[in-house]
Amino acid sequence: MLKQTFIVFTSWLVVSAALASTALAQAPGTLLSAVPSGSYQPDSIRQLAAPLFGELGVPPLERAVEAYDLVYTTTDLDGSVAEVTAQLFVPIYAESTTRPLFAVGSGTTGIADKCAPSVEDDYDHPLGFYRANMLAYASRGLITVFPNYLGFDDPARTQAYFNAVAEARILLDAVRATNAFFEANPRLATPSGQVFTGGYSQGGHAAFAAADLRGVYAPEVNLAGAIGYGTTNDVTSLLIEGPYYAPYIVESYRNAYGEELFDPAKILNARWVPTLREDVGSRCVDQAQQYYPYDVNLIFAPEFASALLSGTLATKFPNVYRILEENRTGLSGHGLPGMVVQGEEDIIVRNPTQQRFARALCERGSPVHYLSYPDVRHRFTRQVGFEETLAWIEGISRGEAPPSSCTVLGGG
Repeated sequence: MLKQTFIVFTSWLVVSAALASTALAQAPGTLLSAVPSGSYQPDSIRQLAAPLFGELGVPPLERAVEAYDLVYTTTDLDGSVAEVTAQLFVPIYAESTTRPLFAVGSGTTGIADKCAPSVEDDYDHPLGFYRANMLAYASRGLITVFPNYLGFDDPARTQAYFNAVAEARILLDAVRATNAFFEANPRLATPSGQVFTGGYSQGGHAAFAAADLRGVYAPEVNLAGAIGYGTTNDVTSLLIEGPYYAPYIVESYRNAYGEELFDPAKILNARWVPTLREDVGSRCVDQAQQYYPYDVNLIFAPEFASALLSGTLATKFPNVYRILEENRTGLSGHGLPGMVVQGEEDIIVRNPTQQRFARALCERGSPVHYLSYPDVRHRFTRQVGFEETLAWIEGISRGEAPPSSCTVLGGG
């Protein structure tokens, strides 16, 4: 039966390829192709997920999953059409049912093509065990789509790193492409129409960017909530708390906004400027963390470091400040429920920074489920929040009022 399904689906791909040459392919979220990439039983998913969950233990996994590689269109920063890839994970049900769709953004992996989440298995070692993570969500019943960020699928460009508009479009267009997949290739489990965005670290930035942009970019997407695991929504705070990510940000923003507005020579320590493009283009996140210092005063030019630490960027570096603020996510007043998972030992996004973000969400009308875990560091937030993620999504999907920590946080 599975082989028969794939034959039918391959026939549909021929039609899809023909459509791709028409004007229809210019619409953001157009599905250009979908190729089966594997079928997984719960036992095999459990084995793949063991390194991700580690000492916490793999949570119960219930369903087999079929995986597909998608190619779809999105809107580039200049308004043109760009093609991107995503991995789609479909839980297998014995009877017809509708399920929530979970669109997930990855944490930082790097900005070069070799660092893309979609080719993680080709890297020396996993940069986040993302495929196993998505398989686990799907095995518990969530239709899960996991896209590359803009720029990963074009050798001539680097990733549009921490670019709020690009990230939002990528996730929202992944939802559109997933819906098109099911329209063309019906399954027993189909999207219910309720969509949730989520992500780890940078992926949380993307998840809340989608909430901000959804109303103007994809109003037909019924976004029901956004989740961040160690979510990094304030880029200025990240420059202070996770300074070894700054070269990625500087190179990305130089590409997006131009050197006149975002000049590496005025921002970074002179040591890092001459080879910036080569360095960030050749080092994935594990290597970058070893190469660059975890010290504001060693990463940045002295004047910029002083302005950053004293909170005077707005007056001393107004163009840089404006761009950083433009890329702060989640606080548009979208009013959607949010869930924030924070490890109390997180040294990338400090607890006061995360609490400020959650309070600001509350103040702008979002019920926020804030979960803080003692003795948990940044990279374990996805794992400790796994069961809470499922419970939160399923509850909202059933029509239950989303839990809120806003009274405790003091933000609404």
